[in-house]
Amino acid sequence: MDTILYGEIMNMTITKRDGRKVDFDKDKIKLAVLKAFLEVDGEETQYAKEKAREIANYIESLDKDLNVEEIQDIVVNKLMASSRKDVATKYVEYRYLHHMARDQYSNLINAISEKLTASNVQNQNANVDEHSFGGRMGEANDIVMKQYALDYCMSDMAKNNHLNNEIYIHDLNSYAVGMHNCAKRSTRFITKHGVYSFEDFKNGDVISVLTHTGKYREATVHSYGEQKLNKITFTRCGIEESEYFTPDHRWLLADGTITTSLSIGDKLIKAPNVREFDFDSANQFEQYFWCLGFILGDGTNAVRWSHGVKHDDVQFVRLRLCGDKVKYESRFSNLKHSTKEMDNGDLYLTFSSTIGIVRKFPNIHCMTLSEKHALFDGLYCADGQNVGNRKSILTTDEQIASFIEDEAPSFGYYITHVIDKTGEKTNYTTRNFTKEFIFTGDNNKYYWTVTSIEKHETEEVWCLDVPEDHSFVLPNGIVTGNCLSIPFDDLLSKGFNTRQTDVRPANSVNTAFQLVAVIFQIQSLQQFGGVSATHIDWTMVPYVRKSFYKHYIDGLKYFNNWSESACEGMKIELMESDCSIDNVELLTQVGIGRRPYDYAIDMTTKETYQAVEGMYHNLNTLQSRSGNQLPFTSINYGTCTKPEGRMVTKALLEVSMKGLGKLHKTSIFPCGIFQCMKGVNRASGDPNYDLFQLALKSTALRLYPNYANVDWSGNAGYDRNDPRTYFSTMGCRTANGWDINGFGQLKDGRGNICPVTIIMPTLAMEAKEYVLKNSEQFEENLEGLVVDKFLELLDQKIHEAKDMLIERFDWICSQNPDSAKFMYENGTMAGYIPEEGIRSALKHGTLAMGQLGLAETSQILIGCDHTTEQGVELAKHIEQLFQNRCAEFKQKYKLNFGVYFTPAENLCYTAMKKFKAKYGEIPNVSDNDFFTNSIHVPVWKDIDPFEKIDIESQLTGYSSAGCITYVELEGSAKHNIEALETIVNYAMDKDIPYFAINVPNDTCMSCGFCDEINDVCPICGSNNIKRLRRVTGYLSTDYRNFNYGKQREVEARVKHA
Repeated sequence: MDTILYGEIMNMTITKRDGRKVDFDKDKIKLAVLKAFLEVDGEETQYAKEKAREIANYIESLDKDLNVEEIQDIVVNKLMASSRKDVATKYVEYRYLHHMARDQYSNLINAISEKLTASNVQNQNANVDEHSFGGRMGEANDIVMKQYALDYCMSDMAKNNHLNNEIYIHDLNSYAVGMHNCAKRSTRFITKHGVYSFEDFKNGDVISVLTHTGKYREATVHSYGEQKLNKITFTRCGIEESEYFTPDHRWLLADGTITTSLSIGDKLIKAPNVREFDFDSANQFEQYFWCLGFILGDGTNAVRWSHGVKHDDVQFVRLRLCGDKVKYESRFSNLKHSTKEMDNGDLYLTFSSTIGIVRKFPNIHCMTLSEKHALFDGLYCADGQNVGNRKSILTTDEQIASFIEDEAPSFGYYITHVIDKTGEKTNYTTRNFTKEFIFTGDNNKYYWTVTSIEKHETEEVWCLDVPEDHSFVLPNGIVTGNCLSIPFDDLLSKGFNTRQTDVRPANSVNTAFQLVAVIFQIQSLQQFGGVSATHIDWTMVPYVRKSFYKHYIDGLKYFNNWSESACEGMKIELMESDCSIDNVELLTQVGIGRRPYDYAIDMTTKETYQAVEGMYHNLNTLQSRSGNQLPFTSINYGTCTKPEGRMVTKALLEVSMKGLGKLHKTSIFPCGIFQCMKGVNRASGDPNYDLFQLALKSTALRLYPNYANVDWSGNAGYDRNDPRTYFSTMGCRTANGWDINGFGQLKDGRGNICPVTIIMPTLAMEAKEYVLKNSEQFEENLEGLVVDKFLELLDQKIHEAKDMLIERFDWICSQNPDSAKFMYENGTMAGYIPEEGIRSALKHGTLAMGQLGLAETSQILIGCDHTTEQGVELAKHIEQLFQNRCAEFKQKYKLNFGVYFTPAENLCYTAMKKFKAKYGEIPNVSDNDFFTNSIHVPVWKDIDPFEKIDIESQLTGYSSAGCITYVELEGSAKHNIEALETIVNYAMDKDIPYFAINVPNDTCMSCGFCDEINDVCPICGSNNIKRLRRVTGYLSTDYRNFNYGKQREVEARVKHA
């Protein structure tokens, strides 16, 4: 805009927020002011136009360069000085919202930039490398996915709990990939209370909707923002319908399959059939409403006339029954009436209004679904028509038309067409209001078939979370969808499918172990979190035997010169008898001798070792996750007493002890877990006691294996004859408890579906601040009041955590099984029934309710932690609340809620940063850079290992979803296996479910020397030292690669000497 000042033309410029200078445009100011007026007045008034022009002209008259903020200040001041302060307020609100949006976008871009340039490296776990190409891309992607999840994938309650540092949502970057498939907001669907559209509900509402099974299910309404839609046209029996859904919406097809890629010609599953109304079985109220429906259809109101005088106070209802409708006369027997039969057989029924019958539409909002069904059936019997396959009903009553449109689909009368006959001329008159409804009726034996799919515009989309059935029904009868421990026994014995090919069953121990690595790799891409083999020693027994048979046959061939046919005969005999490798009598029988047997044992032992070594190398080199991460893998073993299983366990431990590569580095994966079991391996004389001793040596040298307590009281009900039910864990600590949905203590094919963590120190501070703020109301014992208030807050947050877990569980269950095809096609998640959706498998998993910072919470509440008697009592009270609530939720929702003692690899640091920012540095609470892991004794407490076990064993029994206890020992402990045995057995006898021992593990990267090393290697003098530690349940390559908080925690640890 050019302005003239003192005879010169000047350019007035505006400085934007990003520093750019642009020409002044007063039309933009006028538009912004008019928008504010429009928001308040609902229309564009003349006054608004004049005021907008006045303000714009004033700013133009200033004849000087301005920035955006200065201009907005002027607008606000001018509006405040006018009579329209309400408009000024709306303008300020508009300005604030736009400021927030700009800030949010700017913050998002800055966060992405930091990750792409690796200028803000946190390394949430020591397995990720944020400096790598994959790490930078993965971390930047995570920023976007986390923000998307918070903004579009969860309730405000869940989002606020996460942002307020009260309840943390784990693996937030994976939340959104469970994204629902969505429909246009105006889409109508059948509910228990009639036909509604998404426009009738708000985000998070819970309603009861009809599904393809004919049942009503509780469903949650969700909004998913704006997305592209397709217009999909269906036809059936000459009738055409169009609906609007996202391109990847989930559809149930007539052949029983589910698809997210609908194609022309696809036939949809049929909707539930028409539900007939059974008059004879109905109660008196339902029978009454049937009669009323019939009267509304065919009856007429009348008044009494006497001697030419109309008596308005005496009303009647008259009903004519003709033709086959005469059969309904008996249904009115309970209603007092008079009957007159005509010569042609027609019946006239007359009802007095004094008995409550008036031809007037009832208040349907006070009626039950069954009563509505009765009313509709009466209407249809009176006015409905059946012509061939066509069902229809015609009405001249607007209330009845509205009732039919809203309610008929609930009873299987799906409306495919509505014909408006208002204004049509008949033989006698011109119709007033008249509508005819066409239903599918018997046409339901035909399928809705896709005839066209066209791209539509972008609109706001909504959908339903429908548990179990994962479908809902539209008024026209179109049905639509709404949107681990691995069972290696089955996968190896039956083979499995991948995206590109299928894999045959394993026929040797070498192949079996390599397939274990392959399965771990593939499965880890289908989920977040770790993957586990629950009893790998038992799993490998048949494959060790297969390898042995091959080597034994080779021995017969080469040492004894057996013919091919004789060898084949022996092979068949061995396979059919499932001969054990220790059946020496059979395998060295007369005429065979020892040489073939000894050769086979030697070769099988070597093959088993090499197979294990190959698996270890694969799992420590194949970086299949972003950030050059390896899959988080775990293997449980140690209880198989068969010679084949013992051979496998021995090989696993020997490979672990030897280390990997030329420097014999300690392997990070898989996490080895030795399953301790009374009578099997814990005491001298037990068949696997020697393997327990070997496990202890491996622990002393390599920190692995950890120790799982098969006899743990929390695993009560397991089958001693079924290793699939033995207590096992998934590396870090996650475990599966008793499955309420039928699997009992079975561990295979189950996992931790979704965890959240309650950050207890935040709640403790909120409770303390509340009590102190209101202290004048209390006479004494403020400490007791703070504890009471905390427990009240905690109980509230436990219930909200439950809601958050269900919210995410439903979100995950809504995913298409094609999203994780390997998992569902091969049954790595057990229990999957395609017709029931993936919920059929996921319901067997765990919904983990975690916690963080028990020690700091106790300090805030009572001034001491749980290493004191008072602290332990408070801790038990807290854990009992967690346990009781999870047990209640488990029974109520038939989902496996469990108490989880969170590892908090990254959360211990990020939660503390937020806590410090809000509450500052509090002694013994926030004077460190980390929160204490779940219920652990603070790492700086100077106590011996037995004391630590004594304290934590009083709390571990409250957990059913996973926990770990570990002790820190001096490097000299690795030379005292007897001491390690004493400590492990003490932990097992104290009913600790999962236990680990930490000894210093430093490796010289120049010469490979491994022990506790100070600044330089005592062998070669190098200072290139890798310091491996157990930071959570898994090991880390070097604890200095972890986030800052975990580094500080490791450095603060004291030895439990």
